[in-house]
Amino acid sequence: MKKKGLISLRVVLSGVGILMAACQTTNEVSEVENVVLVTIDTIRADHCSFHGYARETTPFLKQLAAQGILFNRAFASTATTAPSHATMLTGLYPLQHNVQRNGHRLNDRFLTITEILRSKRFFTAAFVGTYGIFGPGNLHQGFNYFDEPRKEDCLPSLLYRPAEQTTQKVMRWLSDFGDSQRLFLWVHFFDPHAPYSPPKPHNSTFSPGSVQEREMWVKYFSQERNNKYLLAHQTKMMRYITAYDGEIHYVDQEIKRLFEFMTQKGLNRNSMWIVTGDHGEGLGNHDFLWHATRIYNEQLRTPLIVHFTDGRYGGAVIDRIVEHTDIVPTIAEYTGAEVDLGLQKKPLYGTSLGRVWRQSGEPFPAKLAFSQREAPAANEERDDRQYAVQGPQFKFIYRTKGSSELFNLKEDPYEMNNLEGTERIEENALRQYIVSEIHKLRGADATPVEPVDRKTIEDLKSLGYIQ
Repeated sequence: MKKKGLISLRVVLSGVGILMAACQTTNEVSEVENVVLVTIDTIRADHCSFHGYARETTPFLKQLAAQGILFNRAFASTATTAPSHATMLTGLYPLQHNVQRNGHRLNDRFLTITEILRSKRFFTAAFVGTYGIFGPGNLHQGFNYFDEPRKEDCLPSLLYRPAEQTTQKVMRWLSDFGDSQRLFLWVHFFDPHAPYSPPKPHNSTFSPGSVQEREMWVKYFSQERNNKYLLAHQTKMMRYITAYDGEIHYVDQEIKRLFEFMTQKGLNRNSMWIVTGDHGEGLGNHDFLWHATRIYNEQLRTPLIVHFTDGRYGGAVIDRIVEHTDIVPTIAEYTGAEVDLGLQKKPLYGTSLGRVWRQSGEPFPAKLAFSQREAPAANEERDDRQYAVQGPQFKFIYRTKGSSELFNLKEDPYEMNNLEGTERIEENALRQYIVSEIHKLRGADATPVEPVDRKTIEDLKSLGYIQ
């Protein structure tokens, strides 16, 4: 049985494709002067027009992707904001850094890419769009300048500021930043997170009842998403999804405004932009509107664009599984930085994405994407932990409570048909793999969870972030 499982795991990993256009094939790595990491909260990859969505939700990012590198299959390690960003900044999975949910604090012993770049004499700055998540969660460590909105600066009854205000803050700060120093800039936009209320004119960019969109909605409800919830609430969901798409369009235009400002300021001469999302959103799939408690791909698949402003590797489209754990090694390689594993005390499982687009030197490994959802600490009696691994064809979801699930993603991309018990070779191989990954990532020196203060917990509860 073990031999069959091993053979099947190789099959699961096989068939990984790369589509490349106008891509250099050199093994040289030319360092960039500036790195801009843009993270968009709650953005589903399949609602981005550069991934083929019928609405033109992301016209600027579509242009940025066409001139850079677009990843078709990028996955988050979890569907919750703080743990996902902790992974992007450390290169570690949540089982390693132990930020399992919003309200947990990253232990000081974990090294972030921010600290690494600061030690390389980068000036490090961050502007985040929401209150109470990143600062209290210790994700601000290593930043020379960290701008997080105060509670009183946020929208009434909400804990975030609109994208326009975040962009304005960044541009005002950059106006006084000289171009003689290398810069690492992280900008986080919260707006696609519920409740969806895009400002004018983005609230009327799309018309849910228009004749032009009729074909899109027929396909949405009856073909790609054969889902009882969506079918029963079509009018409500049309308005709901239209508002969500308007928020994405709003953020896209704010990223455009920031990009053009930095170009005018001379800060885009030799820069690397990385644009991604922390997780997706349910939008009615699997009878669920939100995120955090599920690990289906509507919550896990995120956009990922890498754009070099000098034009290198432009036009690459990569159809290979990559993860958020690959971001830290990528930034490190293209800035000449090194991750000190002696300080990190945890092995990095990510790989620089440069191995994919250079097409020379040491190859990028075929991999299975690993994702998780841990039970809230206050509800451990439920023991409802969920873990997932997926390759180019099969995805397996392992639950400590309830039935596991197996999906053939090529035939069933929306994970509607559970094949558990019918594809036993693939199922057994993935089950063995996922259990081994859990033990490997946990390690023997699991760090105790560090909660943030009580006031922050109450604020997170009011936003619906934690239970």
